[in-house]
Amino acid sequence: MSSAAAVADVIEAFKQRGFEFVGKTDDGWFRLHGRLTPPQADKGCPCEVQLDPTFFNLPRIRLLEIPPELPAAVPHLGADGGLCYLAKGTVVLDIYDPVGQSLACLQRAAVVFGQIMQGEMIEDLAEEFFAYWHGWHCFVDMQGENLGRQNCIVAQANGCPLWFITDNEDRTTEKLKSLGYQVTDRTVLTYRVKTGAQPPHVRILVASIEPGCS
Repeated sequence: MSSAAAVADVIEAFKQRGFEFVGKTDDGWFRLHGRLTPPQADKGCPCEVQLDPTFFNLPRIRLLEIPPELPAAVPHLGADGGLCYLAKGTVVLDIYDPVGQSLACLQRAAVVFGQIMQGEMIEDLAEEFFAYWHGWHCFVDMQGENLGRQNCIVAQANGCPLWFITDNEDRTTEKLKSLGYQVTDRTVLTYRVKTGAQPPHVRILVASIEPGCS
């Protein structure tokens, strides 16, 4: 079967499920619009499916309207409506069955969307927080477990500020000097708390600092 014939068959299969071809993306993928309907749901949500013309990559599926009843942060759904229904590298598509494989991806996306709407998979939010975090890093150098107000040292590395929370400023300062970091006179009001809140409710990403690390 030629590539053109395979694409035509997949588009026709999606058409039978209410999806219409609306054009191509800038990188040559085929765009279809329809509704993503979770299993046992009465109605779906407008979405766009983008198909790789070679069928080597997973279809891209994006909600065109994010349901207003969803909270601001939910697992597997990006701010632009992009739906992560399968992790890259976890499956290998059968390029000899483009219709079956593409429809299976659509079905999987519908299942994941349904789980999101039901408030399930919340534990996945913690993993996604660390995977997609693009903010500043905050390191900790603490040996005790005391809660409450803590010391914070602000250092610079290659012109970039780094924050270090510590329960012993002298010890942490010596570590930073050994790493070649420049310790500034700046500080930040810092508190250590214990909470069961999911990671998206915190403002920093915490890591540890050890002597000799770069």
